[in-house]
Amino acid sequence: MRYTLFLRIALPAIAVLAVLAVLLPADVVPGYVDVVKPLALGVGAVLALFTSRIYRGHLRTAFLFLSAFLFLFMLDIVFFLSSVPVAVPYLREQLGDDQLYRIVQSAQFVTYAMIYLFCVSVLRVMDVTRLNRNGRIMFALTCVATLFVAIYPKMDAIQHISTVSSFEVARLVMRLLDAFTVIILAPVLWLYVQDMKLQQRQSLTFVVVVLGVVGVLVIDYLFESIAVLFPGMLPEGSFLRYAVGQVIYVYGYLMIAVGLYAHRKEDQWGYNIVDRAMAGELALLDEA
Repeated sequence: MRYTLFLRIALPAIAVLAVLAVLLPADVVPGYVDVVKPLALGVGAVLALFTSRIYRGHLRTAFLFLSAFLFLFMLDIVFFLSSVPVAVPYLREQLGDDQLYRIVQSAQFVTYAMIYLFCVSVLRVMDVTRLNRNGRIMFALTCVATLFVAIYPKMDAIQHISTVSSFEVARLVMRLLDAFTVIILAPVLWLYVQDMKLQQRQSLTFVVVVLGVVGVLVIDYLFESIAVLFPGMLPEGSFLRYAVGQVIYVYGYLMIAVGLYAHRKEDQWGYNIVDRAMAGELALLDEA
């Protein structure tokens, strides 16, 4: 199987799994996404770990950090961020809300440190000066759009930063870290798209992985911006806003796993195609 054929089959297939978050009954959706999201992240973490073994140097380090990010993100969801978080009731009872929020924020900062280190490791092997004119334009637009969706919905809090709580300040810092992570990934993404047009190997599969990461980092902020600009489209607390967000989260996590699987198997599939081609040629020679 060619990796392009695999992606043509797998990406629509996981879209069906993601769209179920809208189609299922409202009382079923939280349980469904609580299972699918950590499962996809866990599979992605294992695949990233195995993928790291085919590289050396900075790329191996990059995939190890990606594996750590996916694994820690899975734990964050299971213990703190799901609709029925495992650790929250116990920690709230033992420590209170303030300490609980500090623990959750600390866990999230550690998790996002892994994706930041992944980005830095990838940039060490990428020559960003190779970006062509279109790539530079797209990079600039990505920077502007990312900073807009991260900052615009929180302009009031930023303007009155001296009066907001430390918890809110930490959330603002997290938003900016998400934005800067996407900005760091942007030249990597456009370089791979640029190389993909030149028929470079493994570009498409890595683009799928990076798009999955970018999607899960900015989707909440995009929805917040839409809600501020168009209040009636996705009202705060509505099931539609929740369900559509979960669709994109589920699809993003599954995209990462699918991209990693195809990235890892690409060489093997390529060798199999060559083996079959050579076997066919040998059979023709025998018949001659």
